[in-house]
Amino acid sequence: MLISPAGTPYTRTSLGQLIARIGGRAGISRVPVRPHIIRHTLNVIRRRAKIDPVTRSRLLTHTNLNSLHHYEHALDGELAAAREQQREGLLDYLSDYVPRLSAKAEPPRLNPRCSPYLAAPRHKVNYGTLAHRARTEPGGAVPPCLSGVP
Repeated sequence: MLISPAGTPYTRTSLGQLIARIGGRAGISRVPVRPHIIRHTLNVIRRRAKIDPVTRSRLLTHTNLNSLHHYEHALDGELAAAREQQREGLLDYLSDYVPRLSAKAEPPRLNPRCSPYLAAPRHKVNYGTLAHRARTEPGGAVPPCLSGVP
């Protein structure tokens, strides 16, 4: 139980208002400062401190570990880092099957006289798939712009 300066217990509402005032004085404006938001923030801090999920769930006084997923939030940079880890893992996995594949491999240079879409792609192009299709489809000549693709 928290006691106010007036000597009376804080109500749920008055404690929420106090926390909001403290957040306002601290200059926090990106998110509303409320007691429940602080619970979410504490979970993220604990996750980044590498505290295991069971302990984090207990610290939030959850009786069921499944409740924790409501408190999981990706921070700026975490998704980018996860994508990079995923990319490195994929390259590592594929390198067992395709030894010439490396993280620094560059796509083949394209002949600008070839299709303008291929010469300046606006979307990612899977050059290996294009070359394979060119070889296996009827009339399977490889276009000059893909001649260097295995």
